Amino acid sequence: MNTTPKDTLLSVAHRSRLRSAVPVLPLACALLGGILPTSSALAQSTEARQGSGVITGRISNGGTGQYLQNAVIVVDGTGLQARTSTDGYFRISGLTPGTYKVTATYTGLNAETRTVVISEGKDEMVDFDLSSEIYMLGEFIVSSEREGSARAIQEKRESMSMKNIVAADSFGNVVDGNIGELMKNLPGITVDYAGGEDAAAMRFRGMDPSLASITMDGNSIATSPGGDSRSFSLTDFAIQNIETIEVNLAPTPEQPANSMGGSINFKTKSAFNQKGRRIRLDANLSLNSAELEFQKTPGGARTPDRKLMPGFTLSYTEAFGRERPIGVSLVASFSQRFRFNNSYSLPGGYAYNASDLAANGGLATPEMQGTIPSVLWTERAQANERRYIALNLDYKLSDSTSLFLYNSLTQDRGLGDYGHTVRVTSGIQPVGASFDKMLSPTGASFGMSTSVSNNNTRGFSVNPGVKHRFGDLQITYDAYLSRSEYKPDHDRNYSVGYGLNGLGLTIDGISGNATGVLTQTSGVDYKNIANYRSLSMYQDYTYGTDEQRGAKIDGKKPFSFWGVPVELQLGARYNEQTRDLHRFYRKWDLTGNSSSSAFGTAAEPNLQQFADPYFGDQWNFDVPVPNWISPYLVHDYYTTQPGMFYNNYIEGVLSNDRSLFIQGSYSRERYGDRDSKEQIYATYGMATAKLRPNLVLMAGVRYEFTKLTATGIRYDSTSNIFQTGRRFDTVTVGSPYYGITDQQYLANLLFEPVTGRKSYDKVFPNVQVRYEPLKNLVARAAYTTNMGRPDFGAVMPGDNVYDHINLVRRNNTKLMPQEGTNYDFNLEYYLPRSGVLSVTFFRQDIEKYIYSVIYSETRPNSVSGLDEPWTIETRENAGKGKNEGVEFEYRQKLGFITHYLRDLEFRAVFSAADPEAQFLRRTGTPIYQDNPTQAEVDAYMNSPMEWTKIPLANVVEKSANVRLTYNGRRFSGSVAAFWRDEFARTLNLGTLAHTYQAADLRVDLNLTYKMSSHWNAYFDWRNVTDEADERSIFSRTGGYYTSGMVMNVGIKANF
Repeated sequence: MNTTPKDTLLSVAHRSRLRSAVPVLPLACALLGGILPTSSALAQSTEARQGSGVITGRISNGGTGQYLQNAVIVVDGTGLQARTSTDGYFRISGLTPGTYKVTATYTGLNAETRTVVISEGKDEMVDFDLSSEIYMLGEFIVSSEREGSARAIQEKRESMSMKNIVAADSFGNVVDGNIGELMKNLPGITVDYAGGEDAAAMRFRGMDPSLASITMDGNSIATSPGGDSRSFSLTDFAIQNIETIEVNLAPTPEQPANSMGGSINFKTKSAFNQKGRRIRLDANLSLNSAELEFQKTPGGARTPDRKLMPGFTLSYTEAFGRERPIGVSLVASFSQRFRFNNSYSLPGGYAYNASDLAANGGLATPEMQGTIPSVLWTERAQANERRYIALNLDYKLSDSTSLFLYNSLTQDRGLGDYGHTVRVTSGIQPVGASFDKMLSPTGASFGMSTSVSNNNTRGFSVNPGVKHRFGDLQITYDAYLSRSEYKPDHDRNYSVGYGLNGLGLTIDGISGNATGVLTQTSGVDYKNIANYRSLSMYQDYTYGTDEQRGAKIDGKKPFSFWGVPVELQLGARYNEQTRDLHRFYRKWDLTGNSSSSAFGTAAEPNLQQFADPYFGDQWNFDVPVPNWISPYLVHDYYTTQPGMFYNNYIEGVLSNDRSLFIQGSYSRERYGDRDSKEQIYATYGMATAKLRPNLVLMAGVRYEFTKLTATGIRYDSTSNIFQTGRRFDTVTVGSPYYGITDQQYLANLLFEPVTGRKSYDKVFPNVQVRYEPLKNLVARAAYTTNMGRPDFGAVMPGDNVYDHINLVRRNNTKLMPQEGTNYDFNLEYYLPRSGVLSVTFFRQDIEKYIYSVIYSETRPNSVSGLDEPWTIETRENAGKGKNEGVEFEYRQKLGFITHYLRDLEFRAVFSAADPEAQFLRRTGTPIYQDNPTQAEVDAYMNSPMEWTKIPLANVVEKSANVRLTYNGRRFSGSVAAFWRDEFARTLNLGTLAHTYQAADLRVDLNLTYKMSSHWNAYFDWRNVTDEADERSIFSRTGGYYTSGMVMNVGIKANF
């Protein structure tokens, strides 16, 4: 494959594959053509002869004014039928003159029949306002949950493909407006919680969140660029402007191919999707069980503040005018929140006895013994504010054309985050030390740090477009721009580190689920802040932008092919994503002299003057600590006395041993400069044929060409590089660099921007079938293909060098996407009273599976200049895997048991997967030590290779949720339980020791009191059980997070 295309957009290889892909769609149509004549003979004899009469109209919910999507319209006695679009519109053509009865149906609403008289060559318009007895009870107040449940059933039942479509208010109030709190209720979806509190990322069928395709109105969305992952951050996404959510279990060719980890599309609000005016108000107060006091308490701000946070949302939707209406949908929201969590971890993991590893081929087992190098305790709190505004405009330019312009603006800013951390690192541990006990009579260190931070993210999106409807032909084209900028507040982001060395420390009870008991056995009293003689202040944060821009066009045209209804859909899409990342880093050592790096000068102040007056020596662990240091007081001191601090920004450039330079701020910042630009050109075609009244076949194909350019930094570590005859000779007269002493200029020479380029393409065939053998039984089968692009960080050029153990972690610019082939089979049985019983079986085969590999290379020693062996870790497409399992959903109103339970609805969801990966592994023990011998490296590199099966890491295998909902006349509420089984979070590919995340069970509670037909009061309580997020390695503690429980109390109004 040509990885550096030059003169043309597509290389010869790409053009060859494109030519081979082009016949796929005609072949699919030819296949349909071979089937259609046979199926046509089986069509109903009562099918109407083709005529020129047309019936059009719109269908709405008469009780709410909402236009209904996927409502079914049948022309009785003809076999002709249609389903409504998102704005409730339908069109049935091919009618001969005469009188017809037209019936509209929708789950949860009464069917309605109208008589329509068709004249030759004329269109007849008929609208339906469907209702039910529930809307006729004047004093009864209908809940959005009830409407949402019926809507979800209808959308699921009538959909051609395997998908779940739900309204954003289907599950009642969503805590903090986090879309993840809604998504976790759906089959196959689980969420990851950031720090144990906020839904941060979604998993589809347990897969890594970075493999999911997330779109809004069919377009890619920029996400917070605080890192280099493709994972979409739920904490950056506002739910207030979302109308419906589509979760595609088997994506169709019109959707992006990077859907190995699922495909989800959020549809925003439009005034054209409802009748009349709608105004919604929501005012609430957010509480956290960690800080329920009304008075001010210490936090991330300079002085104590309150932790009760307000929130407000206004939603206004209305269409003005009749002939040429203008639709306006405005959403504005303001919210604040406070979060708190504790975490406990083992940064160095478990150090297994080298002899035991060697005896078992480098593989760890549960029975192996060893020691724990370090233990880390952390408490953190966050206070954030979000401001959001969205304005969606629609304009009907003519009977056949409408324009739209969708806009949104988001700002998240920190109100004050803080962190307190203690880390104990052992010295040499004698006999008696174990995984349960750190035993360090001497040489242990006790390190503390305190930090304050305020992270700011700003984002916006603009999406203009045009919709045409020329009879049966529909054409939509639009462009979009979405941008997110992450830039922490520079003046309020710093941390302070201080510590003691040479202590005797023992920690008992580490391997249980406790945090261990710390005992000091020798050395100065670590609990006395006066004994600390070193302090450093840091500013270290990443900032950058993520931008998505592009355009797409889609066209649909239904027609009759040999008497069988067929809909042809074609489209094309261009998407460009740019990610620009940078790092700011400074370290100031408090030495009493800005020119000296040594601690302990006479001018160095005592740390007691920086003691935090609010926190004192208190925190949420049993480990005793001295009085905390206030970062604010240290920063104030630095501002007034900068000469008391030493900063190694850029030193030691000309030294043969440049270790001081590498540790300096300038070097760290240069390594953080990275960017990428990814361009995707796509086209697709699909045909959907109704072979029989109860049998529909869809066949299609998608083609994508991807071009990626990524830039990183490469450091030249050659020794004596500035000496005579070397590359940057500053000594020899006549050299271009002769006499240059400016360290920053010379440092720039050592860091060279490196650009990696690659391009690839692939064809993605797609076949899906929908069959309804019985009235209430629907079967679907699908064969789909997809891919999972690697994270940007994995393909941006660059090396992370760990010279103390001769290790380099290297990005691979040639890394290709993983490729998936999916097989899905689904059965749905629809029960009375808006119920459904559904089961789905799936299998996904993964090729070009990405995993880390280890090999060796020689690199020059920065001091001696001699070559020495180094261990290199990188990622390659060298494995394969699979993920297969089953999904189950049951939803039913319980009135079928007894009429006393008619207001109760029960819902249960269960998902199980069996993920597995295989990779080629060297059976020797990897070398992670300083100055390994060449013989040791050769022994590992020459050890036999073998295919090794392992559980697919970072995939949730089993999950379930159960929800019981009550909708009464005045009171309503729900209780929901969410269970997730233990799963392998990470994998050490050297020892094959997995870090498992423990099973957890979270319970949420929602209560609502309907004060009137317009006003509701509500109370939401998330994670009632206060479930922790625990990690383990071979059933031993690997760490955990605990957090405060989140509660919201508020009032809502709906006009």
